[in-house]
Amino acid sequence: MIANTSFIVRGIYSLTDNPIVKNIQTDSSGKNISRYQNVYGKLTSNYSSSFLYSKKFNPLNLSLSLDGELNQRSQLSYSNNLENRTLTNTYELGLGFSRFVSGKYDVSLNFKEFYNKSKFSLQPEDPVNYWSSNARFYLEIYPTRRFLIHTECLYNFQQRSRAFTNSLHQYIVNAWVGEKMLPGENLTVKISVNDLFDQNLGFSRTSQNNILSQNIQTTIRRYFMLSLIWNFIKTGNSQNKP
Repeated sequence: MIANTSFIVRGIYSLTDNPIVKNIQTDSSGKNISRYQNVYGKLTSNYSSSFLYSKKFNPLNLSLSLDGELNQRSQLSYSNNLENRTLTNTYELGLGFSRFVSGKYDVSLNFKEFYNKSKFSLQPEDPVNYWSSNARFYLEIYPTRRFLIHTECLYNFQQRSRAFTNSLHQYIVNAWVGEKMLPGENLTVKISVNDLFDQNLGFSRTSQNNILSQNIQTTIRRYFMLSLIWNFIKTGNSQNKP
């Protein structure tokens, strides 16, 4: 606590004997019929490990963080009664900076890089590998004691691969300005914009058994809003009874 430094290491390993796995039957029309069954004498496993290092440099009032994670998942499934072993590895590395000056500003910048690898015993010559990245910039400024400016910028990237032919570039910007009013500063008036560039898509990629999927969902996208926020604050003094 005195040095404003922390270091965390974590590791998890799990093993399943005689697992319950998915058996998928695909007919000539492309229809899939799935059922689950016990597979005796087989093993599946998962493990993950991660670390986090953070330190605050007091002369600069600057905080630095470095983190990483490694995950491996071994899954078993059957496709038209043929055994398929899927091995998925995910590597992650992140770097972050932040600086806070009370009553003036709060700023942070974070980067994360991911690499995903998937191999299939039924198709060893056709692995699925791709990069993904995200970055986040956060800034809150207090030009005066009552006036605030806030912005948050997010960037997401997903590389295309053999299974997914489209790459994703996504820029999401949320911002608002607000002013505290009245003598007790209980009332705040805010004008905000959500998803300024109208790019907020629900996007995800998953690898489950012998199925790779990419999903895009409808989300709440760009809108503007005027808000009146009242803070109910009640403080006592030494003369008040408990």
